Amino acid sequence: MTYDPVVHTKRRVLIASATATGILAVCPPAHAFAVGTPSAPAPVGTPFEFSDGYSGTAWSGTVLGIIELPRDAMFGSENPGRCIGIVGTLTPTATEGLTSEAYSSPAISAVASGRVIDSFDSIIECDYQPTVDAGWGLPSDAAVTVGIVYPFVQPVFLPGDPAPEPELIAVGDTSATDAMYYQPTALPALPALPVG
Repeated sequence: MTYDPVVHTKRRVLIASATATGILAVCPPAHAFAVGTPSAPAPVGTPFEFSDGYSGTAWSGTVLGIIELPRDAMFGSENPGRCIGIVGTLTPTATEGLTSEAYSSPAISAVASGRVIDSFDSIIECDYQPTVDAGWGLPSDAAVTVGIVYPFVQPVFLPGDPAPEPELIAVGDTSATDAMYYQPTALPALPALPVG
């Protein structure tokens, strides 16, 4: 499954509409259990937990670090900047059906120059396909059975000349108080696929 901005936007509109009508009183919002804070980010490798109230899917996971990604040869040349990939693992711990629901995983983003970077531009600007071919998938595509370890790569385009350095890795909704923050640890290469 690939990222579909229409589906993603429709889901956000549905949640906003449900919030306005009070329907979410019976469908709790996504909740992440705090691990690190912006002022004291956790080291990479620290486990996190996350539950998506919309789909009933719960996750455990970890952030392993940041790798460099190349720019996309077709689309990634007009805007100055650089690409990184946040890598880690997600494992569903509870689902409503056989598998976790796509798009139920926590948002994975970077904070650079004081702003969160998680835009659709990252999917267009960065060439993450070789990483996917090596066994790492986009977090939004994680539709696996309970207990299966899903290695993820989240492409992030850091715009600018020079591009800013990532200050934090964020897991969850950064506009809420329960997002988790990690140190932006650079890895020399894509790590070996996690076993599990």
